[in-house]
Amino acid sequence: MQPLSAGRRVGRHRIVRRLGVGSYGEVWLVHADGQAPRAMKTTPLKDEADARLFRLEFEKLRPLQLPNVVRVYETGVDHGYCWFTMDVAEGIAMHTWVQGGADLTERVRRLCHAGAQVARGIAAIHRVGLAHRDLKPANIHVDDEGRATILDFGTARFGATRESSSAMMGTIPYMAPEQRVGLPHDLRVDAYALGATLHESLSGTPAGKWRPGRPRPPLARLGSAVPLALSWLVDRLLSLDAGARPTADDVAVLLQAIADGQPLAPVPWPSPPQHAGDASRLMTGGPYAVVGPLGSGRKRFLQEARWQWYRRGYRSVAARCVPDRPYAALRDILQELFRSTVSSSHRALAGDDAALLQAVWPGLPVEVARSAAWPPPPAEVGGALARLFGRNAPLAVALVDIDEADVGTASVLPELLPRLPDSVRLWATSRRPVSGFRQIRPPPWSPTAEREVLPDILPSGLWPEGEPGRTPLESCARAWRALAGSRGTAGP
Repeated sequence: MQPLSAGRRVGRHRIVRRLGVGSYGEVWLVHADGQAPRAMKTTPLKDEADARLFRLEFEKLRPLQLPNVVRVYETGVDHGYCWFTMDVAEGIAMHTWVQGGADLTERVRRLCHAGAQVARGIAAIHRVGLAHRDLKPANIHVDDEGRATILDFGTARFGATRESSSAMMGTIPYMAPEQRVGLPHDLRVDAYALGATLHESLSGTPAGKWRPGRPRPPLARLGSAVPLALSWLVDRLLSLDAGARPTADDVAVLLQAIADGQPLAPVPWPSPPQHAGDASRLMTGGPYAVVGPLGSGRKRFLQEARWQWYRRGYRSVAARCVPDRPYAALRDILQELFRSTVSSSHRALAGDDAALLQAVWPGLPVEVARSAAWPPPPAEVGGALARLFGRNAPLAVALVDIDEADVGTASVLPELLPRLPDSVRLWATSRRPVSGFRQIRPPPWSPTAEREVLPDILPSGLWPEGEPGRTPLESCARAWRALAGSRGTAGP
């Protein structure tokens, strides 16, 4: 296989010049008789089986004409390369276009205008059953009229499906945490990549600077021209939990509303990305309950544990307990475990416990010949969940606000705890001690911790007046009031 160069023919196309190099090959400007110049994406061919797979997957792309997504035309295998042709996208990379704004207000307007188009394109890709899997600022061009086009659609094997996968695809700084360590993942990796793209494009800080899975400094700290709703949206897109990320359709609606200057609903104030305390104790043994009053930092401590678990390459799922929904937290956990598993494996994942699991979660995507009794016996449900968690091990399950669990979840937990496999961690947060759990208090708060944590949510040079907070919540409230004052709005 010889390197491609200008003047060489690939199929019926003559290479004019190289346009760029991406994660999965090179892009060339090519010309063929009777048609306008087009871009050609090439990637080295591994073997004949690879060529067959490429042709099969390309058939998903060729008939598609999606909004704000580059149009794909022809495909072929030649000179040891797989290739396809597409429209030549005009304009410059999205982050360059956004940063070209004269001030922060203009950069925000540009970000929301282009970002809404990108989100609509990603939503269209998802609706036809595909995922992009390599979204980043360099793969989005914006022309002089402000029209955004998503490039390299399908470069991760030219058309990855939305079905769950553990394959490594994409560009590392923009990969979702679950994608980066090879855990099962699905189309929600595009939401994370969109969040990383929006954050980099407005902040000007390359995505590769940040640690994967860790919260980033909120965009609100850039200045009062950044709406809190935009900052909150990007924070959610970058969530460690795939289930917490907004859909592309939701992103498009909110970004367009900001771009159009529409009134926005109140959103939570930004949280500090850093955490004070070491959660390594939760990595072994358990089950553990992080116990403390409102504002003590118990939820952030649990988030730190989940990040450390992820850094080991392991999976975690989380759900919030609510008192008025039967089996609410257990249903949410089941939904996440099955959603991030390929459909062909659902039967094996459920095993012989499908009827019991369906009794807890009627949406179980497995056919059941005979339904279990209602309500299902807690001991049998506890055993079924323990076996299911074991089939997903190593696994960490986090239950937020376990002291508010509904009666169904509360009846199952005592039966689940003694049956948990050694490779499964069960963590919880609570305002009071919980039977069956080893109790851990959040680390003590101090003025030193406040000075370490708060600067990441405040504009440079801004610091709250008054005495340091006695708890993380009190310190955050001080920061929020200072942030509100700098914006000329009412604080919490």
